[in-house]
Amino acid sequence: MTEALLVGRGRITDLAWTPDGRALAVAGSLGVWFYDAANLAASPRLTVPHDDPLLNLAFSPDGSLLAAGTESGTVRVWALESSGAATLRHVLEGFFGQVNTVAFSPDGTLLAAGGQDGQVRAWDVERGRQRFALQPSGGEFEEDGPPPVYGLAWSPDGALLATGSFDGHVRLWDSTTGAFVRQMHGKGAWLSHLAYSPNGATLAAARVDGSVWVWNPQTGEDLLILEAHAGVTERVVYATRWGISGPTLASCGSDGEVVLWASATGDYLGGLGGHEGGVIAAAFSPDGERMAVASWDHVIRIWRVDALTGTGQLEHTLEGHMDSLLDLTWHPRESVLATASEEDVLRLWDVPGGGLRTARLGESLAQRSLAFSPDGSTLAVGGNDGSLRLENAVTGAIEMEFDGHTEPVLGVAFSPDGAWLASAGADHIARVWDTRSGDQVRALTEFAGRVTDVAFSGDGALLAVSAEDGVVRVYDTERWERLYRLVPDAGVVHGVAFSPDGSVLAAACHDRTVRLWGMESGEPLGVWRSHRAAVLCVAFGSDGRTMASGGADGDVRLWDALTDRLLAVLEGGTAAVTAVGFSADGAWVAAGSAEGVVRLWPVPATPLA
Repeated sequence: MTEALLVGRGRITDLAWTPDGRALAVAGSLGVWFYDAANLAASPRLTVPHDDPLLNLAFSPDGSLLAAGTESGTVRVWALESSGAATLRHVLEGFFGQVNTVAFSPDGTLLAAGGQDGQVRAWDVERGRQRFALQPSGGEFEEDGPPPVYGLAWSPDGALLATGSFDGHVRLWDSTTGAFVRQMHGKGAWLSHLAYSPNGATLAAARVDGSVWVWNPQTGEDLLILEAHAGVTERVVYATRWGISGPTLASCGSDGEVVLWASATGDYLGGLGGHEGGVIAAAFSPDGERMAVASWDHVIRIWRVDALTGTGQLEHTLEGHMDSLLDLTWHPRESVLATASEEDVLRLWDVPGGGLRTARLGESLAQRSLAFSPDGSTLAVGGNDGSLRLENAVTGAIEMEFDGHTEPVLGVAFSPDGAWLASAGADHIARVWDTRSGDQVRALTEFAGRVTDVAFSGDGALLAVSAEDGVVRVYDTERWERLYRLVPDAGVVHGVAFSPDGSVLAAACHDRTVRLWGMESGEPLGVWRSHRAAVLCVAFGSDGRTMASGGADGDVRLWDALTDRLLAVLEGGTAAVTAVGFSADGAWVAAGSAEGVVRLWPVPATPLA
């Protein structure tokens, strides 16, 4: 099979401008993307692809090196070539758990990192050898171990390294020997980020109680306590330009606000709003004229900022990143794919090109499961809040709402004529609704666990329902009698799908198998074993013969349903595949993953020999 086409750019975890200001680097679940600062509207390039999600990044002062911390506890260092290529130079180890922060010393000779295990390590960049290791908490551990380190900042002269931990302390260390210098305490609240001012006069800490504390690092004296945000203060960033009031300090919060302060006086200068769901990362450009802000809706906003007056104008909006994918559905007539992702955004994509048509932010986790109506004019949207509604597929206008589920709606499916909508509820109930009147047609309540998926047969005569109790139930939709109770003895059944003619039912099972039954008798037809972890989703192609399964192992497998033969293993990522689906013409198979990306592959015209 050919290499997968990507729809979406994965989760965002951090961002930074290159030291020369020519590019904006964005780290996340797929690696590091580079946006051209002179042409931000152009498609970015994935300069540093990486299977292990990168949680943070930092450039060496001369821009020749890029460092990033990973979920698996390593720090990776790449050499950046003038051609745009990146070559892995070091893999630095020693942490138990993820790496929360990385920072180069001002002269570029040392690289420091702080971890979830409460450790700080510093390495000689040239040789990749550890210079020293610190335990900021001093050995005073809570029951669950030392408090994680989330903040690191070098003094501008490189003499001191500041560390901030979840115990609420900021500690300063001698950068040559690793010796302890002094401690500053924020009186209770945990610290989430640190920043030194460019002139070294102040050190700021972001705190989870929504405040910002500012100290004199030379004396340890408290200078300012800024009540900054209604929620957590996620980041603090100093501008590279300043006036008589000192360098401008920006605080970024879970309330979606970026607030600009005069760092010498604590005076409020202004704010940059419109960041939905909280700020993930922010950075001033080297010339201080731009600020990049990434928020929980996975949109990056580029502001033209006057840091001295606290004013800003939105210059660019960069879309295409998304959080873990929850569901996808193909338009029945057009080359359009709809996705729902963890940050509660519904997106419509042109495929296979991958262009984003529209992105609609939900309300109160209202977007979890999706299905297009048979004519493609309507989208059914089930929510994590138990909501269920029909939307105009083009405008997003709500056409009808259904009230009944009290917990997340994990799956939705239209009947072939569009007259009914079935919904799978985590409240242990499958419901069927009349899409014209909004009335409930039937509530199916015999499930001893969350209902995970629903599927109508091609003629609408059957409804299959899977559940966490490990049973697949098939109902006659004319009399609403249960025809079959299928017990695969395979643990949780995560999903179901009918072949187009309704003669075969497939189930995605937790025991790493795909199970098939014939619908004439309900007898088993086969058990497919190939996945290395639980199978989470299944789908049939329009030819009725090709079938896809997606697993927690990160793979998609194509099967020949007539011969029970494995046709191909489609590898693209390491994160769980949460949804699969074929285009209406059967030409493409799409797989959405927990990495926040959809991968597309062309489907072979005929089964492979």
